[in-house]
Formats: sequence, structure tokens, C-alpha cells
Amino acid sequence: MLVAGGFEEPGEASDTSLLYDPRADAWSDGPRLTVARALSAAVQLENGDVLLTGGQRAAAGTAERYDARAGVFVFAGTLVAPRMYAQAALAEDGSVVLAGGFLRPESGEGFVPTADAERWDPRTGAWTALPPLPRAVAAAATVSVAGAVW
Repeated sequence: MLVAGGFEEPGEASDTSLLYDPRADAWSDGPRLTVARALSAAVQLENGDVLLTGGQRAAAGTAERYDARAGVFVFAGTLVAPRMYAQAALAEDGSVVLAGGFLRPESGEGFVPTADAERWDPRTGAWTALPPLPRAVAAAATVSVAGAVW
């Protein structure tokens, strides 16, 4: 099990990770993330790696992949639209769909949900725009069922 990023005292995003070994029933320190990341989305890939996307501040426009074999985090591209609290799900073809989330307006009026959606291609590492959601959402849940992301 991998726990990555999140908030640490005094409320700052973290670049740390923890690994749990069920056979030893013990936690150990994992590798550092490429950027401090909180309020991000995470998806386990078909090969056992984990893709982390978006988050607060510097992490909002980036993604990184935990390479389970090498035990390191590696850069996984620049998002089409920076966001936090988005929803992510593994698609049947092995790509990852990222949808919704909060954008950070420059006006300072608070966080605004978005209908933006995009797709990550694991073969190229590229993010491409998808048609927008019917309505803006943030902090929702996604699941992949019978080849469709809901």
C-alpha cells in the first residue's frame, strides 16, 4: 500500500510517502514525490504503478507516477487544465480519465468547480482534452465499470 502526499503540520502540502508491507505488518518511509502534493487524485495502473494528478499550488498542473518496480516517483506530464480535488479513473484501454475538480481563479473569489476533462496516455505520457462534463463538479467519486468511467 502507498500513501503519498497530503497535508502535514502546519497544514502545508507534503512531498513524502509511506509504504505498507502487509507481510511484515509494518510501515516504512517511501520515496519523495517530485512536488509537494495535496488534494490530488490517485489511480492504480494496470502494471501496479500509481498515477497522482493535480493538487494544490505547484502540483495543480502536473502529474507523477510511482514506479513500483524502481521504487521512485517520476514526472508524468503536464495537465491540460491545472486543478485540485479532481476525479480520476482507469479506463479499459489503460489510459486515465481525469475530470472535474476545482480551478483557482485569479480573482480571489474562491474555488470554482470545473467541467473540464482530460485523458492520460500511458504509452506517450501525454495529456489531451476530452469533451467537458455536462456540469461542473469537484470532490465527487469515479469508478470504471464495463469499460466506461462513471
